[in-house]
Amino acid sequence: MNNFYILAALMSLSICSFADHHPQGKELFKRFDANGDGKISTAEHEKAIQEMAKKRRQRFAEMDADGDGFVSQSEAAAAVEKKKQRLEDFKEKRDQRLERMDSNGDGVISRDERKSLIEGKAGK
Repeated sequence: MNNFYILAALMSLSICSFADHHPQGKELFKRFDANGDGKISTAEHEKAIQEMAKKRRQRFAEMDADGDGFVSQSEAAAAVEKKKQRLEDFKEKRDQRLERMDSNGDGVISRDERKSLIEGKAGK
């Protein structure tokens, strides 16, 4: 039980720290401020902690490939490689989309190219 309180305290500090120092932190703060009053209540904070803990449990379960309730070094390394591969796949797909959008191949998506793309999608 004491571990839960320690985890909760660390997570609350991380929310505040993250919100102060990262551009995404403002969006995170807004997401946790359920009633939009510009403040996070105890209830909103508890809900945020539960959401974060749920995501972390899911990530742990994904890394625990053999389902034994532990993450070995090899499982952790495999998870890192899998994440790297997903990032590379994303970058490759992004680059392919940008190449298709850049119809004249100059490395820049002009207004005309963007307009053509929008009009082309609207016509489909």
